[in-house]
Amino acid sequence: MRLRNHKNTFVIICAQLLRWFISRLLVARPFRYDAAANIYPCTSNDGEEQSVHKSHEANVQRSTSAISILFVFVLCWNNRVYAQYTEPLSVRAVSGNEILIVLEHSIHMRYGFAYPITYQVGLPQNLDGVKIRRKYLSGDVWNEIPEKTSNDYFNGIEAVRFEYAINRAYVSVAFSSESDSLFLQFNDSTGNPITAQYQGISKYYDNRQAAVTVTADDWADWSNSMWSSLLTLFRSYGLYVTAGVISENPAWTSSQTWKHIQQQLDSGFIEIASHSRTHPQIPYADYSSEVYGSYDDIVNYLQLPSAFKKGTKEYVYVWVAPYGGYDATVDSMISVKGYLVPRLYVENDTATSEWDRDRSLFKPMGITLEIGLPSWGGGTADTVFMNSKFNSIVQSGGVYHLMWHPQVIYDDQNKPYIHSHLKHISSRKNIWYANLGHVYLNKLLQQPFTLLAMRGEKSSEHPHEYSLYQNYPNPFNLSTKITFRISHDPTQQAGTVSLRIFDILGKEMASLVNEQLKGGTYEIDFDASHYPSGVYMYRLCVGNVMKTKKMMLIK
Repeated sequence: MRLRNHKNTFVIICAQLLRWFISRLLVARPFRYDAAANIYPCTSNDGEEQSVHKSHEANVQRSTSAISILFVFVLCWNNRVYAQYTEPLSVRAVSGNEILIVLEHSIHMRYGFAYPITYQVGLPQNLDGVKIRRKYLSGDVWNEIPEKTSNDYFNGIEAVRFEYAINRAYVSVAFSSESDSLFLQFNDSTGNPITAQYQGISKYYDNRQAAVTVTADDWADWSNSMWSSLLTLFRSYGLYVTAGVISENPAWTSSQTWKHIQQQLDSGFIEIASHSRTHPQIPYADYSSEVYGSYDDIVNYLQLPSAFKKGTKEYVYVWVAPYGGYDATVDSMISVKGYLVPRLYVENDTATSEWDRDRSLFKPMGITLEIGLPSWGGGTADTVFMNSKFNSIVQSGGVYHLMWHPQVIYDDQNKPYIHSHLKHISSRKNIWYANLGHVYLNKLLQQPFTLLAMRGEKSSEHPHEYSLYQNYPNPFNLSTKITFRISHDPTQQAGTVSLRIFDILGKEMASLVNEQLKGGTYEIDFDASHYPSGVYMYRLCVGNVMKTKKMMLIK
């Protein structure tokens, strides 16, 4: 017991040291391109390597890698957090005509998965008129999934499409915010059950041949007047735009601009990405504010569309690097915050990047090309070149990633090169059109990966249990969410439900819940802004059942 106390004391001391290091802006050098490692340089608009500001010269001599090493060492030393090899999905047959797909709970919490994922299911031979239904809990009512055909044009909706010639169904369904489980039921045209075989997840939505996504940078007060007509233009061609917002209010993006962003979101086809708070060059004066703060600004100032939510929790999947600059500190922080992928400003990327298990993040990715001719160089207005590039990517089954700046194409929006190219790449039934975050969300479930998780964390597919899940995020700064599930079984008497917080010495610090609750899943916010850094325990008591987990606060 003495050793355990020493270890916990060590964690608290190291957490304070980490806070001290960050507060003094010990930042890393911009790192150079390494093709093998897929690491990109930090470049300015004229293509030259950025110079480090003189006021930071002394600090640059100290590498931020020390912070990363300390952070990981603290977690591993205390044996609280570790890199867990996690299968994102488990699939099993429930009965002859039912399949149960379960999403690992911590992954569900971290990324939401409210966008439909396409599952390939094998069918018996010589069938027609198959009906597929879905539900999320064993006691739910079955709902039939609408059928589409290859002659229909659709994207991002729940649908089933059959290819009877090869005895296969493509079932595109999202997960519910209320459950980690997805039940699928298969019946023939007369309602009789048929046996179905799960065959995996399609590379792209609805098993399309290739994907098209569009990103755009620099949404702020100074560019706000340009966005409405430009987004209307891309919507008219059915193209989804992921827009990077410079989020600091009111210095960069005022309340009025945030209202306009919300209006554009509500009009559809738009994803909001973080483009930092103040659009700084590397090294940042305040990394936490730029990376964490911009994410928080977006979810605080906007009501994100349902495809970017899980219940009340909202998700920002994409980090758009200002000036294309990127270093180890940004990389670490966007991983901790829960972004999916960093998008840099380098051209000729034609596929998605790969998942990095060590960082719980997709590797940095670039764009295919920029449409328009920026004053700082790059880009293209050559329709023949752009169309040819698109055609080759479709043939190879890749991702065509078009990018633009509003200040570059605003005056050109009625020119033939823009309309000719957008017409060429749009309205194709064999292409998946989606926001960048959803392209990567889809890829996330296609391979096993490592996720930073706590010991004892596991998914639950059984609603008739008491479950306490790992808080998210963890480790956390200032606030975190704690989720628990209470039995739906009427034969079990829950009694009073309590959720309390304790420090490492066992002293009660807060009581978050103390009341009678009905069966269901609950998500509770814990505000730790008034507590010191360290390891805390949270305990769920339901009648005679008690469950406890640990979490780490780092300020």
